[in-house]
Amino acid sequence: MVLAYLSKFSLLLLILISSCAISAGQKGLVQGIAFSVEQKGGVCILSALTPTGEKREYDLGIGSKCFFLTEKSGEIRREYYKDVSSHVFIVAGGSLEKESMNYPVEFASEDECGMLSKGVLVKESGEISVSTHVDRSTIYCPNSKADEKIYWMFAHWN
Repeated sequence: MVLAYLSKFSLLLLILISSCAISAGQKGLVQGIAFSVEQKGGVCILSALTPTGEKREYDLGIGSKCFFLTEKSGEIRREYYKDVSSHVFIVAGGSLEKESMNYPVEFASEDECGMLSKGVLVKESGEISVSTHVDRSTIYCPNSKADEKIYWMFAHWN
């Protein structure tokens, strides 16, 4: 009986510790790895907490405002490409200067939306890599969706 309570307590403690290990910001799981994005010192940082407890940080180089592209459920949207054995997800953000655009963008809020995005690849082995290519072709907002071709591009142009 006491052992059952200790097991439940241990599980609860593990969940609390792992949720605190990733700092505040948008969060999600891909391949069992806990990812979060947040702004630190004017830059967007992607943090990854592996199942073994190792924490890694990646400077995405897309400015201070960033967010995952997500499904309606709030989960990180990802695509899987068998030919590269990787799951791919997108982090978007950066600045949005509406005055410099040649077309109307009334739907986009400069405070929330941005024009930069990077792909993050998670191999089946758990290896993480961030695309070297920064896409500047689309305006993304927190509720935006990307065409599958953008995911493919990040998976194959890395």
